[in-house]
Amino acid sequence: MAFHQVLASEKLLDRVAKRFDPRQSLRARLGLTICSIALVMAIMASITVSATASDRVKTDAGIALEQLAYQVSDKLDRGMFERYREIQNLTELDLLSNPNSPRSQKRSLLDRLQSTYPTYSWIGLTDATGKVLVSTGKLLENLSVARRPWFQNARTQAAVGDVHEAMLLAKLLPNPTNEPLRFIDISAPVTDSAGQYAGVLGAHLSWTWAKEIRDSLLQPLQNRSQVEVFIFSASGKVLLAPIELQERVPSLPNLQTLQQQGNGYALETWSDGDLYLTGFARSTGYRNYPGLGWTVVVRQQADLALAPVRTLQRQIFTQDLTLGILFAIAGWFIMRRLTYPLLAIATAADRLRQGNANTELPLITSSDEIGRLSRSLKHLVRTLFEQQQQLNLSNEQLQIQLTERQHAAAEIQQLNATLEQKVSDRTAQLQEINRELEAFAYSVSHDLRAPLRTIRGFAQALQEDYSDRLDDLGNEYLQSITADAVQMDRLITELLAYSQLTRTKITLQPVALMATIESACKQLEMNLQEKQAEITVTTPLPTVLAHSPTLTQAIANLLSNALKFIKPESRPQAEIKYQLAQRDRQQWVRLWIIDNGIGIASSDTERIFRIFERLHGIETYPGTGIGLAIVRKSIERMGGCVGVESQLGQGSRFWIELPLYEGAGSRE
Repeated sequence: MAFHQVLASEKLLDRVAKRFDPRQSLRARLGLTICSIALVMAIMASITVSATASDRVKTDAGIALEQLAYQVSDKLDRGMFERYREIQNLTELDLLSNPNSPRSQKRSLLDRLQSTYPTYSWIGLTDATGKVLVSTGKLLENLSVARRPWFQNARTQAAVGDVHEAMLLAKLLPNPTNEPLRFIDISAPVTDSAGQYAGVLGAHLSWTWAKEIRDSLLQPLQNRSQVEVFIFSASGKVLLAPIELQERVPSLPNLQTLQQQGNGYALETWSDGDLYLTGFARSTGYRNYPGLGWTVVVRQQADLALAPVRTLQRQIFTQDLTLGILFAIAGWFIMRRLTYPLLAIATAADRLRQGNANTELPLITSSDEIGRLSRSLKHLVRTLFEQQQQLNLSNEQLQIQLTERQHAAAEIQQLNATLEQKVSDRTAQLQEINRELEAFAYSVSHDLRAPLRTIRGFAQALQEDYSDRLDDLGNEYLQSITADAVQMDRLITELLAYSQLTRTKITLQPVALMATIESACKQLEMNLQEKQAEITVTTPLPTVLAHSPTLTQAIANLLSNALKFIKPESRPQAEIKYQLAQRDRQQWVRLWIIDNGIGIASSDTERIFRIFERLHGIETYPGTGIGLAIVRKSIERMGGCVGVESQLGQGSRFWIELPLYEGAGSRE
């Protein structure tokens, strides 16, 4: 009895495990999918909403700090404007500008002004030389302040001096806090009734005035102890900082960038290594007061400033997560109801798969997707046997077609092999014919030289010994024979050179381009001097992999063409330079030879490299039509290429391209 109970319990646990195993249960899989989607959507919504709200809170906090910085800056500018205007107005009073006014009355006026606005630490009137005539508290009277900046800068116009420590008055003024006295200088010139410069009225404004402005604006803030105000000069010097930071004033590394922006806020890391939400505003003056370029910076630690952001993020995430879990649970029960008909269909399908043809699929009468699936499956079962028969027939037909295609593929492979053999044989025949033609050209050119030399020798002997017995026509014939013999000898020489390019073994070695160009110019030395040609070479030139004699001849042929194909009465000019190019993982050197010749039509730039191709009659520009063919053959034998860019009447730009030698000393 106990054994049967244990067995029943195991079966029950097995059914429960299968029901909740997503690998064996569609309901479990769909339920988990819905749960996952719900949770992901909740998390995404939380992230999106919290990010938007966080940005808003951060923006509001940053704007608040920026506005506080602006209010401090604006109060400073307005206060400085009032004092700036006040000092200028005083200089226009007859009591101060009239040198005959009693000094006691002048001093009384200054004392009343100081008592009205105690921020004035000292006010004094000087004569034109800088001697203090009268002052508040009689301090510094009869002493010279001619070397002080506030006096020197105010001789011609009103001036404002930046914050500085007290000098002459440091020991004369009371200082209950024992902190260094710091002043802002405001001064203006005093003129007499004739409009002549008579002295300077100067005032030292105590810097405690800025602290009072700061404290008045921080007073309404509930967390003012957590907000800190700094004032920086235009040069970045700290003018005002919290009292607790006086001994070790932090700096703002990014201050210069903030000063350029004017007003704003940003998250900044200060010199103490902490991150602060920083609002800033730059002083721009007020009305005719130009301002001193101060920058007011208000900071608050980022953790404190953004604390509401984190609280809001936690609240949003908790709410969205709760909604997601509730939605997932609801989805689980909905999927259980939806998948029950599917489980019934799956059970019947398993029986059919096991060979039980009498099994009937359950018919779901609903009009939704599950009902349509039920009807479709019943129709599928009815047509399975017909389709099986059609499938067997199709398999037989496909087997026949496959056999036919295999036979066709074998025939095509045989034809390809035969075609490849024919191509190989034809290539070998063409190579043999080319070798025979080159050997024939070499043999003919070599054998023609002997009779040609005989003709040339007899013509020269006839001209030397019998020219006086011949008339003009006879001498003209002799000159024509000699010239044609010379032309024929040149043609044979170049034919031999062209033929030998194929027969000669070429070994590529490092070749210095500069030395090669010098050798080519030496071959053409007489021709260069005769035509007063100018050749410019851009140095240094690299070293290439080439065959030195072959490359020298190719460059000489290109330079010879630059000397030959020139407009009448023109002085040949050629420029030689290079450029590097990357191709096929190899550095290549393209050597340019640029002339000022007659140029070549763009339609002829390709055929001029063929053998015996001439664009001009031999009477106009003598030649054999082989020189450029030798150039192309030479460069191609060395693994390079050659080309030209030209237009009629605008000169030609020939280039040859060879591999760069990248070893030591590859530049000259």
